[in-house]
Amino acid sequence: MKKHNVNKIVTILYILILAVTAIFFVFNNPKKLQIILLCFGTLILSYVVLLKTRIKMPSLIYISTVIFIFMSQYLGNAMELYFKIKHWDKILHFTSGLILGMLGYVVFLNLVPKEAREKMNAWCSVIFSFLFGSACAGIWEIYEFTVDHLLGLLCQNNSLVDTMSDIIAGTITALIIAIMLWVHQNKKKIKVISYMEKEIEEHYKK
Repeated sequence: MKKHNVNKIVTILYILILAVTAIFFVFNNPKKLQIILLCFGTLILSYVVLLKTRIKMPSLIYISTVIFIFMSQYLGNAMELYFKIKHWDKILHFTSGLILGMLGYVVFLNLVPKEAREKMNAWCSVIFSFLFGSACAGIWEIYEFTVDHLLGLLCQNNSLVDTMSDIIAGTITALIIAIMLWVHQNKKKIKVISYMEKEIEEHYKK
């Protein structure tokens, strides 16, 4: 199955879940419809940014992002797992750091041609990926702060401690990705990273 078909299937499946849930909420909890609209808006934005721009995004990154949106917005807010599972928020922020750190590396691969990367110190991509991931962890908290105040949600639990611990969690896992990238480039190739590199290189050969 082609990669773009997998992306479409994952997207359509999530839209169907949102549609069915929206119908359920119409009759049972209309106030939650705004959360479904937020989920849909975030999905469409992710689809456009990750798949419809000039930057080639590996399917693994897009699918991981959709799964994260599903876990955070749909399961976390619509299904209230933030309240039902004690450490659900921290699990998400540790996960987000992994995705964002790898996303940083993908952005680096797209911005810097292969010929130029071969002449650069390996630390350049490692540091870029770490800073990208940790910066996005902070930006995500700005997003949570915004939707909390606009929609009356409790993603941040009205707590500075929660906000800072979330940023730290995302930064730690971004650091883990940075270490993996250093190992990949200096010690032993990591298959997942090699797979994404190959997908991007094949795209620019066309």
